[in-house]
Amino acid sequence: MKLYKRISWLVFVLLGSLTLNTQAAAKPNLVLLPIDVSQQDAELEGQYGSALQEGLQKRYTVFYGAAVEKELEKEYSKIDCDIDTCNQNVAIAFNGELIADSEVKAISGGYLLKLVIRNVLTSEVIETKTVPCENCSPFDVIRQLRAIGMGSSQTLNSSQNAPDTSTFNTDLRAILIFDTQPTGASININGKYMGKTPYQGLNHKIGEEIKIKLIQENYRIYEAVYNLQKSITQLEPIILERGHGQLVIASEHFEAGSIVFVNGLAEGVAPLSLSLPAGEHSIMIKTQDKSTGMKFITVADGSNSQHVLSFKKQGRLLVTTEPFEAGSIVFINGLIEGVAPLAIDLPPGKYRVKVESKKLSTFEELVVISAGSNIKKVMKFIP
Repeated sequence: MKLYKRISWLVFVLLGSLTLNTQAAAKPNLVLLPIDVSQQDAELEGQYGSALQEGLQKRYTVFYGAAVEKELEKEYSKIDCDIDTCNQNVAIAFNGELIADSEVKAISGGYLLKLVIRNVLTSEVIETKTVPCENCSPFDVIRQLRAIGMGSSQTLNSSQNAPDTSTFNTDLRAILIFDTQPTGASININGKYMGKTPYQGLNHKIGEEIKIKLIQENYRIYEAVYNLQKSITQLEPIILERGHGQLVIASEHFEAGSIVFVNGLAEGVAPLSLSLPAGEHSIMIKTQDKSTGMKFITVADGSNSQHVLSFKKQGRLLVTTEPFEAGSIVFINGLIEGVAPLAIDLPPGKYRVKVESKKLSTFEELVVISAGSNIKKVMKFIP
């Protein structure tokens, strides 16, 4: 009989132990994000977070602290991160699907404590609590956070006229991500220089108004105002508008049929008025038997300028190759001028000459042309 009772007691203990272990194992995993606290309580952030974690552990297997912060930093460093994928990846990293956001906000007369638990795979809000803590000390806040985590919070020292929690800005963290086309534009946010695009700002707040100013050389200044309403805001690529300037190109002495060339392309008859994108350009005027020198200009956005080019007595340049390669193309100042051997009249000046065939090319060499000169340049192909 004693043996039977002893066996029965052992079976009871084992079953009880198995039941407790099963219940413990059944607790779902939950990632507790770093708690957001008001500036005056910044030094208590760790204590507040630990108190909430202690309470949540009664219902969940809680992941909190350095490991979570490291995972968050890894996800937020991805430029293509959005709120859904980032939160999902963080939860999955800890073999779960639940994430908890929390806040301790100091207000006049006390605190507002908030906890939101979401399923990041289904986007379902599992639990949300906003608890006023009137006339509370930090000790009261710690006790209340522990109770909120356990699911048994109550209003502390509240009067009948408890604060309307819906009217308070949560000051929860917000991330802003954007890039420009072209990239590399200088960023000013609320009057402060923030580097160059692409941009990923991790220290914004939900509800914050962001004034963005983007500056890129040869492009028009972009300005816009955004109000951050989500934890992660990723803007569509901001396409910057190229600046333009107006200019008139003419020859010093009128020559009928003079053609204006811009960047090596014929644009019209001189005198010519046209609009060009902001940036550097080359201009030249040619007739059938002569041309002006090539002039390099810089066009600024909104500029209005006039350029007068002079026809000068020219010199002749003969370009040949060694060895001869049929169909070799002659480049002068980066522009195709013809096939070697090539004889060409050029205004006085310095010219960069290069020759390329289908298989070989030469080094680029500098040639100086003076008025009335006759220069032969033999370009040697690189073996």
